[in-house]
Amino acid sequence: MAKYYVRIKPQFNGTHAVHKENCPFLQDQSKKIYLGEYIDGSDAIFEAKKYFSHSNGCIFCTTERLLIKNNHFIEWNMFSYS
Repeated sequence: MAKYYVRIKPQFNGTHAVHKENCPFLQDQSKKIYLGEYIDGSDAIFEAKKYFSHSNGCIFCTTERLLIKNNHFIEWNMFSYS
């Protein structure tokens, strides 16, 4: 199981990205909320939506089962507000 976090600052498209603990796109330690430990990213995204209704998975670290389980593509924009 991996630890997951959601970024407090939204991306340019208004969504809040959910990341695994060692993702390189989760740089600033003070700008994230710990979501817990999950087997895959879909459960972490569900938890993140309790904080930010427009939450989505990072395409680099939370895609292992999301496309199959949710049958849709993940929105992602690597440029986010600082």
